[in-house]
Amino acid sequence: MMERKRKVNLKQKALGVDKRIKLDGSEEQVNLLDLPVGPLHMIISKVHPEKQMILRNASSKLRVEHSDCMLHSYKSFTNLHLRQQHLCAEQQRIHNVMQVVAHSTDFFISSGYNGVLAGNLIFFYKHLTTGVQSIDAAHMHKFLHEFYSNLEGTVPQWPNEAAARIAFNQRRLIYTMTLLNLLRQFRNFRIVSSGMNLMHWQLQLEVLGLHFGVREMDGQTPEQDKLVDFLTIIAEMLVFDKSRTYESRYTAIGNSFYIYGIKQHTRLSRQSQKLTLNLSILAPLVVRVLLENVLNGQVDIARPIHCPVVDTFSIQLDVKGRKIPMWDGSNHMEICIVPLH
Repeated sequence: MMERKRKVNLKQKALGVDKRIKLDGSEEQVNLLDLPVGPLHMIISKVHPEKQMILRNASSKLRVEHSDCMLHSYKSFTNLHLRQQHLCAEQQRIHNVMQVVAHSTDFFISSGYNGVLAGNLIFFYKHLTTGVQSIDAAHMHKFLHEFYSNLEGTVPQWPNEAAARIAFNQRRLIYTMTLLNLLRQFRNFRIVSSGMNLMHWQLQLEVLGLHFGVREMDGQTPEQDKLVDFLTIIAEMLVFDKSRTYESRYTAIGNSFYIYGIKQHTRLSRQSQKLTLNLSILAPLVVRVLLENVLNGQVDIARPIHCPVVDTFSIQLDVKGRKIPMWDGSNHMEICIVPLH
């Protein structure tokens, strides 16, 4: 009997048959989306950033899971860092950058644009958490500019023109809310005037110590490009203001050259540079109230935003700085944030 069993085993080995192979052959392929959320997000977080884009593009469901994972990781890291106190100079600079990023993106996250943000967060978040590359205002500027540009470039298809127009108006309203929220953070910000002129709400704002100029290189810059450029410039100057760094930048963005910067707080006078913003808003009362609440710091940036469903309104922005010595460009820019359809 033992001899027979030994012969069978030898025959199995000769044929390459093994119990382990039978077990392996019975295993089924595991789909990532079959995993619980915790292990799935742990796997996603371990994937190299360049490979994460492949995961995002694999399926719509995996894109949603990746977005949730990225935002959760980013928010957890940011909230932990922003609660820290007694930071060194380098940590304080990163603290200021993350604070401004939050003010620049949270209204969009609360309004459902988290998927677009997550796609842009991949490399920026890696640099924040690993410290492989130092994060400063310039890196933040690049990240925010790409995010805002992608917001305009990834507009979904809507069933009809009216739905597309309402979505466009809501998105541009969030841009306006974000701009007002950034401006009110400056130490030398003030509301110059606010009142109704016929049907338009005329709002004049001012930030003392800022200089701004623009020169278009070739033709006319599209309105959405001017809006994206200006919003990222304001965010960058807010980092300067919070960090007490008084810098001047001259940079090309798209079709335009911009010069901008901030002057030291203790050296300001009535003759100092200042940035004046005039907004002319034709909109229902519900829109005006929302913008006023943002301007007065009465909107919780972390809670979901319910933008009014408004088919027709308009927001025009006129930006003007004082004349800059040795600058041959303009110190004035008009931006049509929301056209009157």
